[in-house]
Amino acid sequence: MKKSIKIFLALALTSALALFSACGAKENLTDETITELIDSDLQITKFLYCEPPTCDYSDSAELNGITYYRITDEKFDTQSEWENFILSAYCGELAETALSSDAVVCIDGKTYSDGGSRGYDLSDNYTYETVSSGSDAAAVVMHNPSADPDDSYSKETEYSFRLTADGWRIEAK
Repeated sequence: MKKSIKIFLALALTSALALFSACGAKENLTDETITELIDSDLQITKFLYCEPPTCDYSDSAELNGITYYRITDEKFDTQSEWENFILSAYCGELAETALSSDAVVCIDGKTYSDGGSRGYDLSDNYTYETVSSGSDAAAVVMHNPSADPDDSYSKETEYSFRLTADGWRIEAK
């Protein structure tokens, strides 16, 4: 009986230690995570400043003197879906800025876009390099060429990544 109790306690202690160490483990910043976050940032940037998500231009609403068009992209059908998308990529001030943008708004529980302002001239075929990486912060520089192969223009963007309770996110510098 004593041996059974000792074995049980040893197993319980081993299980508790394994659970404790798993809870305290840091999530490594992988190439896959960097790519997902940069892709999300490019999509958010397009939606807020250049090209809107897919919209139904025959379904419009006016808010504060601005005409908005119903977003038909299933991923952003509701305001909470849009907010969850923003919060899956950004944290802190960067998330607050994107969420407070008047380019995408909620009207009667549905999402609407202002229709965008200009075309997006950068390619989605970017490259990046990790400049610094720690257990809870990293810096990455992305090189993004023009979408026009005859144009030598390219943009360099520096990203700051932060490990949050919800995983890695892009934060404002």
